[in-house]
Amino acid sequence: MNRKWLLRAVFTACIAAVLLAQEMISSSTPPSMEIDLNIQDWMHALRRVKRAPTRIRLIAVEWMEFLSSALSTCLILALYQLILCIIRIEDVQPILVVLPGFQPEKASPYFHDLMYPEPLKRRLTKRARYCPILVSSPPIPPPDEGKCITSKTSGREICYPNYSELDTSCTDITGQTRNGLVVPPAVPHATVRAMAFVPPDNLRRLIIQYYRQHGKQIPKNLTNTPRSFLFVKYHCDYGYEFVDEVDTLFCRDKQWDCVPTAMADAATRVCHSTMKESNVDVRRDMCWILMKRLASSLFRKPFVAHWRVAPANLWTKINTPAHAKMDRNAYYCVVLPKYTSNQQAPTKSPQAATSTSLVLLSPILSLKSIGKGPGSAPIIKAARQGRTSIEIRWDPPGIINRPITSYTVYYTNNGNQPIKNWKKIEIKEPTREIEITDLRPDTQYFIRLRANDQLGPASRPFVHIEQGDEMFVPPMQPFTVSCNVTRADPPATITWQHKGRPMNNGEKGTHMTMQNGGIIENTEYSCVAENEAGKSTKRINVTVTGPSAPERIRYQIDGDKVNLNWEQPRITNGPMVGYDILYTDDPSLPPEQWSVLPVNDLNARSAPVPRLQEKTPYTFMIRGRNNLGNGLNSAPFTATTWLGARPPTITIVPEETRIEKDPSNDELSIECEARGVPKPKIIWLWSGQWVEDGKDEFRVYDVSPPDAQDVVRSKLTAQSTTRSGAVTCQAMNNEGSVETRVEVKIKGPGSPPSSIQPSPLNNGFQVTWMPPRRPNGKIKNYIIYYSKNPDSPLSEWESTTVPGDDRSFKAVVDDEDTPYVVKLQAVTDDGPGIISEAYEVTTGRKQIPLNVKLEITNPDVGEETTETIVEPGQLIYFRCIADGRPMPSVSYSWLPVNTSDSGDEPVPIPVKPDENQKHRYNSIEVFSFTPTKRILLCEARNADGSVDDRHVFNVNKPGSPPRDISVIVDPDNRVTVTFQPPKHPNGDIKKYNVYVTGDPSLPIDQWHAFPVEGDLDEPKIVFQRGDLEPDTPYYVKVASVNDNGEGVQSDPTHFNTVSGAPIDAPGDILPTVSVENSVNLSWIAPSQPLGPIKSYTVYFTQDDGSPDESYKDWQRIDVNPLDDGNGAVTLPKDQYDIRPNTPYKIRISATNDLSEGPASDAATFTTGSGEIPPTITLDPAGNIFEVKPKGVVLIKCTATGIPEPRVWWVKENGETVDGNTIQLSDVVKDTSLICMAENNAGKVQENVQAQVMGPGSAPNEFVALAMPNQEINVEWASPDAVNGKVTHYIVHYGEISEGGKEPAEWHTIQVPGDDVNHRLSQLEPKKDFAVKIQAVSDRGPGVVSEPQYIRTLPKAPEPVSDINVQVYPNNSLHVDFTPPNDPESPDKKIKEYVIQYSSDDPVTDETEWKELRYVDPNDGDDKTVIEISGENFNPETKYNLRIIPRGEIDGQPSEPTDFETSDGSKGF
Repeated sequence: MNRKWLLRAVFTACIAAVLLAQEMISSSTPPSMEIDLNIQDWMHALRRVKRAPTRIRLIAVEWMEFLSSALSTCLILALYQLILCIIRIEDVQPILVVLPGFQPEKASPYFHDLMYPEPLKRRLTKRARYCPILVSSPPIPPPDEGKCITSKTSGREICYPNYSELDTSCTDITGQTRNGLVVPPAVPHATVRAMAFVPPDNLRRLIIQYYRQHGKQIPKNLTNTPRSFLFVKYHCDYGYEFVDEVDTLFCRDKQWDCVPTAMADAATRVCHSTMKESNVDVRRDMCWILMKRLASSLFRKPFVAHWRVAPANLWTKINTPAHAKMDRNAYYCVVLPKYTSNQQAPTKSPQAATSTSLVLLSPILSLKSIGKGPGSAPIIKAARQGRTSIEIRWDPPGIINRPITSYTVYYTNNGNQPIKNWKKIEIKEPTREIEITDLRPDTQYFIRLRANDQLGPASRPFVHIEQGDEMFVPPMQPFTVSCNVTRADPPATITWQHKGRPMNNGEKGTHMTMQNGGIIENTEYSCVAENEAGKSTKRINVTVTGPSAPERIRYQIDGDKVNLNWEQPRITNGPMVGYDILYTDDPSLPPEQWSVLPVNDLNARSAPVPRLQEKTPYTFMIRGRNNLGNGLNSAPFTATTWLGARPPTITIVPEETRIEKDPSNDELSIECEARGVPKPKIIWLWSGQWVEDGKDEFRVYDVSPPDAQDVVRSKLTAQSTTRSGAVTCQAMNNEGSVETRVEVKIKGPGSPPSSIQPSPLNNGFQVTWMPPRRPNGKIKNYIIYYSKNPDSPLSEWESTTVPGDDRSFKAVVDDEDTPYVVKLQAVTDDGPGIISEAYEVTTGRKQIPLNVKLEITNPDVGEETTETIVEPGQLIYFRCIADGRPMPSVSYSWLPVNTSDSGDEPVPIPVKPDENQKHRYNSIEVFSFTPTKRILLCEARNADGSVDDRHVFNVNKPGSPPRDISVIVDPDNRVTVTFQPPKHPNGDIKKYNVYVTGDPSLPIDQWHAFPVEGDLDEPKIVFQRGDLEPDTPYYVKVASVNDNGEGVQSDPTHFNTVSGAPIDAPGDILPTVSVENSVNLSWIAPSQPLGPIKSYTVYFTQDDGSPDESYKDWQRIDVNPLDDGNGAVTLPKDQYDIRPNTPYKIRISATNDLSEGPASDAATFTTGSGEIPPTITLDPAGNIFEVKPKGVVLIKCTATGIPEPRVWWVKENGETVDGNTIQLSDVVKDTSLICMAENNAGKVQENVQAQVMGPGSAPNEFVALAMPNQEINVEWASPDAVNGKVTHYIVHYGEISEGGKEPAEWHTIQVPGDDVNHRLSQLEPKKDFAVKIQAVSDRGPGVVSEPQYIRTLPKAPEPVSDINVQVYPNNSLHVDFTPPNDPESPDKKIKEYVIQYSSDDPVTDETEWKELRYVDPNDGDDKTVIEISGENFNPETKYNLRIIPRGEIDGQPSEPTDFETSDGSKGF
């Protein structure tokens, strides 16, 4: 047992010596920044010492555990030196620890065995971090209040106190003494940065602010500490850092306490520096102060500690290696047990005493300190506050590097602002007190002190950006910006900021590099460095040397040329100078190898790319250029070229240049084919005259292949082969024109003789004629054919030839009354011509002339109607009825009204004989339609020729749909539909109707219709983003509208919308894991959102190595954007089942008004340990328990958590009740109860306010007094336990009958809450009454008081009236009046009166009356007369007189009656 106690003492002394050495060492700056940046590396090395292999012989396992923990504590670091921590105990070999910096080549093998296998490498980029001061937040994080946690930084267990345990006993708030403040202890190489007095209301505000800043719900069991408390917060000197979160001391029971468990460790593991040879007395004091502070915390037995000069033989005694060069003048701190008078110290030699003591050796270095200012802050000795002033007294700092010259006192009522914004007062040394006046009353102030020497106070950081004030980067190219911070004392916290928002968590150091993946717009970044001396900012403008990509790119293919259209880039980053069009037929090549077509016009929005390969897919990109350079390339798109422009060529079918034919009624057709780009147009000429379709027996048909792009075919048809001439086919396009000529030679007259007139003769018949209209040469002769059998072949007919000059012929036949048929034919030198039709000349068989009739069945057409209006595309049903011999063939065709249009080829129609009429033939019913005004032609043809019948159909509405419908879908989901006017507008187009639907099977009236007006030459409609659903198939139809209505709708055109989602993902994702494993996330918006951001989606999952591409299967959260468009969210661990000690990964996507964009790269974080703190449930539920006055409070409190929590109750007076149920009886006033629950994960509480539903006590000072006129005056004071606000009082009263003790019936009267008295009136005289009073608050009625018993007064006489006063010359008075009845004997009169008079005029309530008493000797008279001597009055004075009747009690005075005396000189 003694050995363990001794070991504990040795450990305590070691810690004390470390702290003493640290406080003795002045702040110094290492010879180079490299060494300064390696301090933290050395700290990590110290923590690894206990894991290093050693050759130490241990007596027991428990000693090993103790010594291992001691090694991590009992160390003092000195630059470039070997420091030994030696513990000397009997039979224990010394322990040697070698720190980095020791030179192994000069050491013995003994040292090599103890060192690490490899020397530690210094990390030059490591920065020293410094403890921040957070006086604007709760000194104890609310979730950690009353809990023990394990520090992630140091691994120590830190137990935070409850706020309710803290107080303000460390300062004298009475102001009666000047030394009332208990000075906070000095922590080595740290100074008191802030001391704060925290009232309960302020603490509650800070706690609520904490939860709001962290985006957490305020716990339902949040309670207020009933007391104010005091705390101080430390901050490290330059070059030092706290080992973990412990940086605060709290006031409790007139002592400054560290956080329990970490108290001593916090002091010994904070700072490291070197000692100086001077100030030995200071070392001695520091040794004692530290040991006094530590001994009481760690050990139960007292110690004494002091510095001694190391004896010369000390090194030999502790077996120091010979190669170790130690300073023989070193000091060491000896810690010995302190024995009381009844204890006997062990008798040992000085050497033995030394061996049982703790000896801490540290070489004394002669290094020149170059640190600025004193090494610690002034020590506040007293603080006293007045109404508008504060008085402060202090002592010099504990660590002084050079003489103090002045002090700076900083004060403010806003502790959140930086120290540079605080008000300050300079005080010259040696003055060490000040009174700060003219402060605002009832206001919390924060005060800090700083000592200054000749080197001055701390200095603000100087910020330098290596790249200068401006740098130029191409758009979306990664770049790096470096920020260096110098002249900062203490070191500054560095952050990069963009638009006022931090881009990273601040870090202390001297250098920070920002790596950016690329930007698209000119912007500014700020490097901000801040320390307690102030904030410095350096800005750099990052100029993007080029615009963003052009927008809304569209293209149109024109043969081997592609016409491009675009809009100016949204972000130009400077004046535009032009554009570049990049194109290639091999998109696998890098963009640098693509062809470039420059457009050096800043206002250009379109350009052609000519001379491309035909029918070749090309890939295009467009980029803008500003005055700084090239911009971003647009997204690539592909367009396939077509044929290049070329002049037309012609091919004639048949290919002969001369056509010779015999005349006939057969059609003569010539076909012309033209090839060219663009597709040529063909016109026909006959003998130099333009051929119009449907005129002069010519028809022109377009017989081009339906899919032909560069070929057009036209067929010229003459209805008969009857005339000679020259046929010319002419083809033309934009590139030129060409023609081919064909000679047509008809060998014989092309028409029969004209004006044939047969006439009967007695012996035959006579025929007359005229020459043919198409002789095709000189007529040589005529041939007359005639026969009785018209159906026989012409070769069997009889014929006669006559000269060409003849115009008549007589045929003599033997048959009489026989019908003959006559035909004529002209003959030239080339041959015979066309034989005429048959003519009947006798009464024989009647000739049937060729005839045709067009019969329209639908629509209805009147008999006299020659023109009918139809709808576009309306079907027209009709048939053709033909008469003739032989049976004719029937066809129909459309004849254009517009001479520039070509008609359709005739369509044959089947016919059948009419059963009711010979030689009549009826066709089947057919239907057709016309898109414009045209003539429907019904034609019958046989050997006799051809005839036709026609009807005009007019179409008023547009007869054809718009052409060339094209749909362009932009990346932002803006859709442009373009089209060309219809081929047959049938009038002026007034507008277009665009129909859009996602279901083409719906009827057109269920499609969405959009009118298009305005520019009708180049019509189009633009659907802005959001008008159409993203990623959705759509169909569009277009119809033209003129004055007569809507025309034919086009065929549906299909297109798909795009997502319209943001192009890029959110960036700068910063996950922060809180102590309770909730995760705080923040990020910035995408740079190309393509619309307003509506929400963000956070995907997260455990990082188990699964691919990031499956993030859609992860857990997800939808988050609304912040006001600036960026995002932030908190993931509570319970709500989202955040597991402890688990790696997670996060991806975030942005959703605009249309769709969700791509997700960001995965950001990772790892959670900490996660025991579940208690959760309290109350039964009955709620934090307010309502109880009736003097009722019973019974509440059950249960808590859940892991591990199972312990539950207890704390009453308002601090008394604790174990168990989960509390019961209070006879509750008279509101009281607070706290249910406490605690486990390893934390400590929570639930406050319950027991509210008494009404005053818990009766009104105080209850008095009841009998008053005249049968009244009782009741007075009282408010009850002690009001429990709310008194709304009114209830006065209970009742009459007590003779012999009774309590009233048989109680009456109540309600009195307002602001009144504390009331008169009970209209009571019976001389009766006993009982009166009680009860208060009622806004919660309910309270306790009724004990009754007061009182008897009412007798009834008073009525006041005297009709007073008559007569003044005699000697000033005597005669007064008479009617006496009132006696209330006790109504048959009698009042006999006793009090006469009062006064010379006050007028009389007031303050008037003093003189009195005379009069008794009427006869109480039965109806008149009372009183004579008053004039001696009672002054002469020539006006008086007022009144009379009081006196019965058993006095009545009310009468109204004053005035009179005036004379000089009194006359008698009666």
